[in-house]
Parts: sequence; C-alpha cells; structure tokens
Amino acid sequence: MAQATASDAVEALELDRWLPEEPASPAVLEFKALQARFTVRRQLLGSSIGSREVIALLGVRNRQTVLDRLRSGTLLGVRDQGQWRFPLWQFDPDGPDGVVEGLPDVLAVMKVSDLAKVRWLQRPHPVFAGATPLELLQRGQRQEVLQEAAAVGCGQD
Repeated sequence: MAQATASDAVEALELDRWLPEEPASPAVLEFKALQARFTVRRQLLGSSIGSREVIALLGVRNRQTVLDRLRSGTLLGVRDQGQWRFPLWQFDPDGPDGVVEGLPDVLAVMKVSDLAKVRWLQRPHPVFAGATPLELLQRGQRQEVLQEAAAVGCGQD
C-alpha cells in the first residue's frame, strides 16, 4: 500500500509541472477569449478600405451610393470603430458592378452577420477541397458556393 501512495505522489508531482499553479478565474478566461476574437476581427479587416476609397475605386458619385449598395447586398462591409470597412478581396474590375461575380447572390442567402460572412468567405473549407468560397467564386463556381452558403447560419458553416 505504501508503494502505491509513493507512486501516486510521483505522478502528481509530474502532473503539477504541466498545470498552472492556480486555474484562471472565469473573468480572465473570458477576457482572453475576447482578446482572441478581437485579434481575428482585426486580421479579417486588415485588408479593407473605407467608403472614400470605395467611391474612388468604383467611380461612384458619393458615399450614399456606397451605402445603398451595402444595404442592397451588392457590397460587403463591416462597421468598425464607427466607420464602414470594405474587404478589398470583393472588388473585381472585370466583375459586374465592380465586385466578384456571384458575390451578391452568396451574400443574399447567408443568414449571419457581415463579419461572419467575411470570415466564411475567406476560410478554407473541406467541402471545397481546402479552397475558400471566394476562390471558387473567382473561378466561376458560383453554384457550389451558393449551395453551401445557404446552409450558413442554419446550424452548420
């Protein structure tokens, strides 16, 4: 019996090397999770432009036109620190209305936040053999992307 106790003590000492002295409080864990999510947000919006740049890029008349396109779903934008940010990857000088062909159709069927749309469109997916939905749209595979996009926000993404 004494041997089992000594063995247990050795195992406990080895386990203690891998564990922190005290478990983090729920508030600390929540803060770290929020920090990670904000980091992802900054990364997703890192290559984005504001309304002024969209006006110049698309050659539209004013900010209202940009906002109208945002509301109608022909542009994707995310509100960040009081300003609209538009991911650069959505723009295509050869696409209809200056965006990647098929993007407005995909945006229309997705039932998630605009930031979640940005994330989904840029993330590689196994169903697309590791390609991103954006890559498939750029290759003209609109129907495949539409089918998967329709499921986003319905318990799977």
